[in-house]
Amino acid sequence: MKIPWKLSFTLSSINSSTYSSISNVISNPFTYYLSLVLNGVNDFYQFKFHFKTGHELLIKRFMSTYIFTELFIHKCYDEALESLHSSSPRLLEVGGNTGMFSLRTKLLYPNARILSYEPEPSNYHVFRDLIQSNHLEDIELRQEALGTRNGKIHLNINNKNHGGHSIVDDFGGQSVEVALSSFNELIIQEKPFDLVKLDCEGAEEQILLGLHPTITKKIQKIIFESSVPEKRLQLKHTKLKSLGYNIQKSRGLFIASRAA
Repeated sequence: MKIPWKLSFTLSSINSSTYSSISNVISNPFTYYLSLVLNGVNDFYQFKFHFKTGHELLIKRFMSTYIFTELFIHKCYDEALESLHSSSPRLLEVGGNTGMFSLRTKLLYPNARILSYEPEPSNYHVFRDLIQSNHLEDIELRQEALGTRNGKIHLNINNKNHGGHSIVDDFGGQSVEVALSSFNELIIQEKPFDLVKLDCEGAEEQILLGLHPTITKKIQKIIFESSVPEKRLQLKHTKLKSLGYNIQKSRGLFIASRAA
């Protein structure tokens, strides 16, 4: 019998190594495990993770605890972040979700300057509240999607995963109309970025394949994930290599770095 993935994930987190890692990040690991157990049954309960740094994170859903685990315990973005050569790096986040990547970045680089795009209204407001409650500075949050053109577009809502809303994939349910801005035009208008993080549920391919050669000199690194078939993934890699990027895999993600 196949074990439900939420139960499987919860069970995999119950070990001394994970407990120790959680204890290094938040003051009460019991809250972490309680959020997995209770919200694994029904996303009804709210928890607040108190970081040992003094920051706090409101957890409302099982997926929030899952994303917290990926970013703060498994540290899936840390290799890319720690490779930056500035103490005050400039980052562009396409798909801000509820702000955990920005919080993780701020823990590593308190002087980081972040421009984040999150089109989904509920995620946007949670992200905004996280900025305010933690008194985070130099984070500009815009309630828009980024793609290959300017205008409006329908954002398809994923009711099972608040990090899975998409302007590409259709879940057969609700959608909301959101503002859409051109990625290429944004890069032209902005100062250079040390890192661009793409986590926009399928729109990564449109953005990467649509990159104009004249703007890539303003992007030092790009980090993205990909769950598409190998042939589609190779299209992205071929495009990025043609623009002068080297690509490496890191914790299930891909880091594209401009060749020196």
